Amino acid sequence: MAKYGDLGYFDLQTREFIRLSKETWVEEETEKAKQILEALTMTSEVLWNEEKQLESLIAITHAGKHLQASQFNPKNEIKVRLKLSRTLYERIRERNRLEGHSDSVNSVAFAPDGKMIASASDYTVKLWNLAGELLQEFSGHSGSVNSVAFAPDGQTIASASRDKTVKLWNLAGELLHTFSGHSDYVNSVAFAPDGKTIASASEDKTVKLWNLAGELLQDFSHPAFTRTIPSVKSVAFAPDGKMIASASEDETVKLWNLAGELLQDFSGHNRSVNSVAVAPDGKTIASASSDKTVKLWNLAGELLHTFSGHSNGVNSVAFAPDGKTIASASGNTVKLWNLDLDALVAKSCEWLRDYLTHNPNVSASDRKLLDNIEG
Repeated sequence: MAKYGDLGYFDLQTREFIRLSKETWVEEETEKAKQILEALTMTSEVLWNEEKQLESLIAITHAGKHLQASQFNPKNEIKVRLKLSRTLYERIRERNRLEGHSDSVNSVAFAPDGKMIASASDYTVKLWNLAGELLQEFSGHSGSVNSVAFAPDGQTIASASRDKTVKLWNLAGELLHTFSGHSDYVNSVAFAPDGKTIASASEDKTVKLWNLAGELLQDFSHPAFTRTIPSVKSVAFAPDGKMIASASEDETVKLWNLAGELLQDFSGHNRSVNSVAVAPDGKTIASASSDKTVKLWNLAGELLHTFSGHSNGVNSVAFAPDGKTIASASGNTVKLWNLDLDALVAKSCEWLRDYLTHNPNVSASDRKLLDNIEG
């Protein structure tokens, strides 16, 4: 027998009223949270433009703390993370860099556990830890390596090359299989979320699906691809395996279902888009372009942020498994960008500690920013 307080206790009409009331309340509270964050972000921007850097940092840190405490997920939450990061470092700055390839780095990929990064360049793939130490080198391609990807279990790596092949390796650098079938450079390679299928994208305007034995399963040469895309530079699966994002020379990112039907078009770059990645939560897409930028989008095609900082075209972009870090490759350098809200808020409070503690003109609400922050 249902107890009072359980939805089953009430009749159908009452339960429906309660459900609609809850949905309305959640929508109202989410909108309220969005408006608060927008006001604090705008305040921070105004203060920054007035060259009041500390006051700007305080305002956006309030927004970060508010977001940390919120049980809702307002649409502008990514804007707060990026604004806090930009204000902290005057512009978003990379956490680390990896150097060691003799030629341009064309691709980067995080291992599923987030503890290693693979990079593709010259004729090799290199495996690194996050301290920038070289762990392994993979040699075997006869052309420049354009793309690299980890299998979901982290035990194998796939590489795509200008020699028109895809190769599969174990972490010891041993070649397991070579996938032959493209008629032109292979620009990109990606594992399906279940790890059983590999997708490759080529200058021949096709996307091909393979099994792990190197057997061709499907030639994804849908007319929508061959008609609208000069060449496919990059391909990435959504985490649910139901969509594929592609990047091309036509300066766009496109989102497709597995039948080849176009779902969304992302426009904003002004040069070839060389790489695309889908966030682990499936809610955002990152794109890297020859226009020297990385852009972050939601699935509706709205631009969330532009990362500027590379001095050359950006060849590759990847999300860390936790979604809190983005890696981008340009020239012979890999940059890591920090999107970790907790780390950003803590760093902000660390920078502000002396000012908030000792300045007699600081308000009580500003001083409370240091609450629950270890010093």
